[in-house]
Amino acid sequence: MDALVSAISASKYDLKEMETDNSPFIDFAAKEFQSFFSKLNPLKKDYLVHKLYEQLGDCLSQIVSWCMVEGFSRIKKCTNEGRACMQLDANLLLATIEKLSERKYANHQIFVQEYIKAYYLQEHEVENWVKSHRTIYTIKQLSQLVQLLMQAIPSSNKKLRLKYQQ
Repeated sequence: MDALVSAISASKYDLKEMETDNSPFIDFAAKEFQSFFSKLNPLKKDYLVHKLYEQLGDCLSQIVSWCMVEGFSRIKKCTNEGRACMQLDANLLLATIEKLSERKYANHQIFVQEYIKAYYLQEHEVENWVKSHRTIYTIKQLSQLVQLLMQAIPSSNKKLRLKYQQ
């Protein structure tokens, strides 16, 4: 999964306009997931294997969600267009897992979407959002998010930046 995190963090999200194609890591990951699930498909008729199949889909969705947030947290520059592409990439990758495993994993989708939505916060909303999400995301993920937000908010002053760096 380190490769997925690295691929996400290496993706370009400081776009000037919306891209029509998804990020390259999406196609690679989708092929890997397809290969994984296709090996289990013939065994799925058995009840226990079917339950295992569902559990594997849930675990994979959870791990991929965490990898996406971790990868997004490592991005150094991001624009509004890039944030929109993040959402599209996340939706596409999680939808691929849901399609292959034939189940929905809304909690994992929410985990990623909430993090991406935080990139749109206004300066006065940041502190409360971080406080309310400090048990959900890692300190590193939160601090990276705040650093990007402080770069994007032109009015943020030095005192406010120092407050969030602690």
